[in-house]
This record gives sequence, C-alpha cells and structure tokens, in this order.
Amino acid sequence: MARKYEFTRTLETTIVKALVFNKTTAEAETQTMMISGKYEVDDRKLAKRVEKLVESDDNFKFIQVADAEVKSALYGTTLDQFMEIAVQLDPQTRQPLAE
Repeated sequence: MARKYEFTRTLETTIVKALVFNKTTAEAETQTMMISGKYEVDDRKLAKRVEKLVESDDNFKFIQVADAEVKSALYGTTLDQFMEIAVQLDPQTRQPLAE
C-alpha cells in the first residue's frame, strides 16, 4: 500500500470574552469569540481586533476584554485534500497566480 502524505499544522487561537453594550436593549452583556493568534488579556492589539469585530454590528459598542484564553490545536489533511482546495501562489509575492 502506498504511503499517504499528510500536512499538519498546530494553530493557536485566542478565545475572548468581551464586555459589550447592546444599544437595542441598553444593557451590558458578554460576547464570546475566537480570534486567530496568541494574545494576552491586556494586549492592545487584541482589544482593537475585538472592537472592530463587535462594532461591525451597529447594535453593539465594545467596552473591554474581560477574559482571553489561548488554545492550541493540531490540524491535518491529506495531500489529495490539500491539492483539491489549495490555490497556487507566486513564490515571490505569495499572491495567487492569475488563472
């Protein structure tokens, strides 16, 4: 039986609990979201990313990051699956090649 090649990557994500103000109900509430990358609770970059996500909905106003937890997970796929969904990139620019 031929060997099946597999690609694996360990990805870190930050699970964020954000305190937000709901403009419709005029109440504060907590929203949970997942952000790619590794961030600490007091990281300004995290606050900016969460604020942008929360305020993309006009009904909510970001107040602060209440909690952040980093999780790592190992993902994998076979070469065949990878080739089905992959897009060929220019090696110098890392941008997709024009078809």
